[in-house]
Amino acid sequence: DSLTIAKTANTQNKIEKINLELSEFVRPQLLKIALSKIGLKIDDNSNAPIPSLASSIAIKNVIKTDLRGLFIALFSSPPRNVFRSDYSAIRFDDVRTHFRGLAEKKRLITLLARLILVCDVVIQDMKENNESSQSLATDKVFKLYKRFFEEGKNYKSYIIVVAVCCHLGIQDENSYKKKDIGELVNDMSKIIDNELASFRETIRYTFKAIAISSINRSSSKDKPLDDEIAQQLSKFMSDTSLDVFFATYGTLLI
Repeated sequence: DSLTIAKTANTQNKIEKINLELSEFVRPQLLKIALSKIGLKIDDNSNAPIPSLASSIAIKNVIKTDLRGLFIALFSSPPRNVFRSDYSAIRFDDVRTHFRGLAEKKRLITLLARLILVCDVVIQDMKENNESSQSLATDKVFKLYKRFFEEGKNYKSYIIVVAVCCHLGIQDENSYKKKDIGELVNDMSKIIDNELASFRETIRYTFKAIAISSINRSSSKDKPLDDEIAQQLSKFMSDTSLDVFFATYGTLLI
């Protein structure tokens, strides 16, 4: 009906507006530099062998998709806005204040790409551990939360931001909102440069904290847990504040 069409058009307009603003930061030139700095060379030579060119495009598209989600999650108040795409909640002006020039933008996008790569390593490690353990219990968890590891779903990006908050001791969304963006980026740089091993563990525990919180929130009275998680996970992530995950993360560390 006309109301549905109006809502769809409004959503598309919001996303287009966000994409326009994001293009200043997540653009081909900066993406190529960022990937090169983390060891993923993108070959744009049209004469390159087809498999090489195809794999390069695939890597670039995956990273670009994850970068988009991570940028929105990191610089939104609150970070779970990544599931809502509310343009007004993204602090574009604050980001520009700290990252005006090309050099600053290169540094920012390279850092975000490094965060994604670290998370991918942790995910792959968890998958391999699960396969080698052949545990029905852990296998169920991976099936329940398969979309956490899929591109374009924004779950991975949000896990990274929650992990950063847990690692830095940012307990709730109000504290996150007050955090200066320049200070936040500097703190993340220090984590990547000096605390990589411990941050990987933080990501691992953050995934567990989010999964446990989600399972505990599910009633499973009227339908199987698998169905309830499948149908309610996105809404749960969108509706659940950071302090819930922070508290669950802390419980796992006791």
